[in-house]
Amino acid sequence: MSYDVSLYDASFLQGAISSGLGDWTGAPVLPASAMSSVIQLALTNNFSQAPRDPKFVAFMESQGVVPSSDYQVSSGELRVNLQVFKNSVVFSVPPSNVATASVGFVRRIALQLAKEHGLGFYDPQAGEVLCEPV
Repeated sequence: MSYDVSLYDASFLQGAISSGLGDWTGAPVLPASAMSSVIQLALTNNFSQAPRDPKFVAFMESQGVVPSSDYQVSSGELRVNLQVFKNSVVFSVPPSNVATASVGFVRRIALQLAKEHGLGFYDPQAGEVLCEPV
């Protein structure tokens, strides 16, 4: 089981949590500046773009769904997957011998991005939801 931390539009996240919304796919599109920062921060921290199966991408697009841009870092110190959707950012830490360090890293950079761009921060494992400026 992975450890996941997500970023959403802060107002949407607050409403989704308070109303118990089950389907979050209708979240508002995140600002281009936030998306650019996410990708730049990932690349600065040695993430590389993860290869995508062209057939899967074609299928998603045929269904009217824009697939995520995927990145990953896997080293002796960190193992993290990153999915950048148009309306959310999801950091996932798979089980490994570096999971504790990876979770700390993910929380740190996700909180940094939330603060810089006024995004909502969601860590369901810790029960933490931040929808105000952090």
